[in-house]
Amino acid sequence: MGFFEKEELKYLGLFYLGAIIGTLFSVTEPIIIVYFALKGFTFSELSFAIAAFFIAPFIFEVPTGVIADIFGRKFSVILSLMLMGAGAVLVPFISDPFFLTALFFFIGFSKTLSTGADEAWIVDNLKYNKKSNLIQTFFVKVQSISAAAFVLSGLLSAGLMVLLGKEVIFQYQNISLIGYDLLWFVEAAGYFLTAIFGLFITEHFITKNIHPKHLIKHSIEKFKSGFSHSFDNPVIFHLILAAFFMVLAANIFGIVYQPFLIDLGVPTHYLGYTMSIIGAVGIFIPFIAKKIFTFIKKEKHYLSFVVGAQAVLIFLAFFIVSPFAGLTLIIILANIGGLGQPIERTYFQKYLKSKVRATVVSFESMFVHIGGAIAMVVGGFLADAVGPRATLAVSAIFIIPAVISYLSIHERKR
Repeated sequence: MGFFEKEELKYLGLFYLGAIIGTLFSVTEPIIIVYFALKGFTFSELSFAIAAFFIAPFIFEVPTGVIADIFGRKFSVILSLMLMGAGAVLVPFISDPFFLTALFFFIGFSKTLSTGADEAWIVDNLKYNKKSNLIQTFFVKVQSISAAAFVLSGLLSAGLMVLLGKEVIFQYQNISLIGYDLLWFVEAAGYFLTAIFGLFITEHFITKNIHPKHLIKHSIEKFKSGFSHSFDNPVIFHLILAAFFMVLAANIFGIVYQPFLIDLGVPTHYLGYTMSIIGAVGIFIPFIAKKIFTFIKKEKHYLSFVVGAQAVLIFLAFFIVSPFAGLTLIIILANIGGLGQPIERTYFQKYLKSKVRATVVSFESMFVHIGGAIAMVVGGFLADAVGPRATLAVSAIFIIPAVISYLSIHERKR
C-alpha cells in the first residue's frame, strides 16, 4: 500500500501542494523575535505589536467567517493569502513601533479571512464527493507533508541567514535594509504562490445570495448560530476552552524560547537548523499520533495525555544550562505538540454542521486569539521581570486548565 490512498491526490493533491509551498517559504519563523530585536525594537514594543495581531481576529473572525459562508471559502482564502503577502512585503520598511503595531493588526485581519474557510473548503469538497473517509487522512497527511517542507524551510532560512547576514545591504534616505530583511520577501512569495495554486482548485459550496447592506444583519445571525453551536455542544465547548488555555501557554512560550536559546549560547542561524530537525521528526509525528490513538481510543484521554506531557517537559526548561539540552527540549516539545493536532482537528470537525462550519471555526479562532493577545502582555511582563528561563517554566501552568477541560468532555449523539 502506497503513501496515498485511492483517489486521495485527485481530491487533495493541490491542497497538499499549497501546504508545501506555504510552509517551504516560511523562512522568518525561526528568528522572528531575534529579527525585530536586531531592527531596534524593544521587547515591550514587539509584544504590543504581536498582541495587535491577536486582537484583530477577536474583532474580525466571525464577520470574515460569514464572508466565507456567503461569498465562498475559495474567495476568502485566496484574498487572505494575497493580503498577507502584501503585509509581509511591508515589514522590512517599518521602523516605528506604532506602524509595526498597525501592520501586525492588518496581517492579523488578513489571516482571519482564511481561518475556518480553509478547513471548511477541504471538508465540504470531500463530503460533496462522498469521500468523508479522507477527512482524518487529510489532517494526518497535511501535517506530515508540511513537516517535510519545514525541514527544507529551516535549511533555507539558515542558509539565507548565513548568506545575507545582519549588516545593512541597502540604504536610501530613511530606508535601511539589513540582510535578514530579504527573508520577508521570500515569505511573501510563498503567500502569493499558494494563492495562485488555489485558483486551480474547485469549490463545492453554494454561496448565499445576500445583498451587502444585509451583511451586518446576517453576520449577527451567523454569529448567534456559531455561538450557540459552540457553547451548546459539550464537545465543541470544551475543545475551544482547552484551545484557549493552550494558546496562552504556547504564545508565552513562543515569545521567549528564541531569547532563551540565544542566552544559552546558541548561534542565531542554528535556529533555522532547529526548525529543520523539528520538521524532520514531525514527518512521522502524525502517523505516530494515529498509532497511539488506536491504543488510547478516546479523544479526550489522548489529548489530555499529550498536553500533560508538554506541561511536564516545559517545567524542565528551568533547569537547563547547556545549548544542546535547550535545543533538544525545544525539538521534543514542538513534536509532542504535533501529536495532538490531527486527532483534535478531526474530533472538532466531526461535531460541526456544514452550514456553520466556517463560522464556528472562526468563532473558535476568535476566542483563542483573545488568549494570544493576553499571552503577549503576560509574556512580555514576565520576560522583563523574571527572564526567559523562568517565563518558559511559568507558561506550563496554563496547560493545567486545558487538561481539565479535555477530561470534562461528555459526548452526546450528534
